[in-house]
Amino acid sequence: MKLIRISILAVAIGLAYPVWAWGPNTDVAVVLGASQVISRDGSVPLNNLVDDVRNGASVTQQELTDIIPMSADDPMGAIEREMSLLQAVRGPSIDPYFAYRLGVLGKLVANFSTPLADGPANIRTRYFADVERSIEQVNLIPETIQPIDPKSFLPNLRQAANANADIIEKDYQTGVGFAGIGRASLPEDASRSVNAIAQIWFTVLTGQAATPNLPKSRIHDYVLDGLKFYINRGRSQEIDRAYKRLSDLGPQDADMRKRIGDMFFDAKMYDRAIKEYKAVLEADPNRRDASQRLAKYYVAQGEDALKTDPLTSEALNKAKDSFTQALKYDKLHPTAQQKLLQTEKLIRQRKDREDASAKAIARADALRQKADTLALNNNTAKAITDLFEAQNLYGTVTDEFPKLASQARVGASNAAARINQLKSDLINNAANLSGTGSNVNAQIAADKAVQSLDKQALEQLVKSTYDNEIDSVRTKLRDQMLSNR
Repeated sequence: MKLIRISILAVAIGLAYPVWAWGPNTDVAVVLGASQVISRDGSVPLNNLVDDVRNGASVTQQELTDIIPMSADDPMGAIEREMSLLQAVRGPSIDPYFAYRLGVLGKLVANFSTPLADGPANIRTRYFADVERSIEQVNLIPETIQPIDPKSFLPNLRQAANANADIIEKDYQTGVGFAGIGRASLPEDASRSVNAIAQIWFTVLTGQAATPNLPKSRIHDYVLDGLKFYINRGRSQEIDRAYKRLSDLGPQDADMRKRIGDMFFDAKMYDRAIKEYKAVLEADPNRRDASQRLAKYYVAQGEDALKTDPLTSEALNKAKDSFTQALKYDKLHPTAQQKLLQTEKLIRQRKDREDASAKAIARADALRQKADTLALNNNTAKAITDLFEAQNLYGTVTDEFPKLASQARVGASNAAARINQLKSDLINNAANLSGTGSNVNAQIAADKAVQSLDKQALEQLVKSTYDNEIDSVRTKLRDQMLSNR
């Protein structure tokens, strides 16, 4: 019969083990050895799922107890119950979570079949540590795999595992230690565990489901745990299949929908979480645990919207809607009402700035039209002054409002072009300004006229800027007084 050499990925070696457990390396080693045994003939294909099996075998003792209740207090009964559950939920093919649970069951069987289970703690710890250091050099002796009856098989397995316990204990007491029967019997002891796991798996995968008294809640828990497993992997198709399987088991009550929602929420799959929480409230409107989660989500959405740079109208409205939704689900939320009021104030302030920008453009456009009329009436000085004032007004429009900012840039460019045109006209018509008929004198007179116009325009611009600043201060004071009421 072909021997199998154990090969595992290294895992941390613990310093203490439960009363009836191998060490962590040994658990993984014998479970992976079982996957090789059971996959030899290809009838049970676990080769492509070895990582999932390994992950199951690598759970901590606390995780093992959480997944398979009573595994520490009643390991024999726990193995039988887990076998019945896996038979009940197995499908036409082995999915990754089922393989993971096979690995967990394999760890439990490995623990159950460990030698020296009832020996003194100090000797047991030394023996397990010695096994950990030696397990990868062990050649396994595979047996013919066939279905077993756990009620007779498991007691015999435990008895066989303890057959050399007294001798191993005596070796450690007399100083022989692992060099005695412990090392000599390790291939047999490890092979026994490996073959036991393989036979139990084979029974689960090929036997008849003996589950007449299996509570439906256990199947629900299994599928919920599977859903969490796939959510953690983050693969949407696997999640969808697991969710459908859960739905196929029948209607879910509010508690189950809440658990599902929490899984999605913790995984940041918020759209799916919100759907579950809303379903919870439809079934039971008084579920504050679900309403508080919804409120928390919408407050976070609102806060994220307020971090948008620049703070657009769309972002402000999204924030307002989010805080409003939060209050819909939790009127007592500690910050939602305050944040809603702050957002509404920001919306009003933004609207005021937008209106001010629109009015500035309208005033600037009107000044440009007036300047054209003044220029036609040969009142060039006043026309240029108004155009400078129009430029100043266009300049008050910021990029906060892209459409208005674009209009302002076009208007300011047109005003500047018109100013240059009017100055050029003054110089070209200098003879009329000087009244001397001398081109030289006319040029000097035109330059002085333009300089005078620039000075007038600058004075008007300073005055207009001062007036605008006064208006801005008044507006800020008014807003502050309103917010303090």
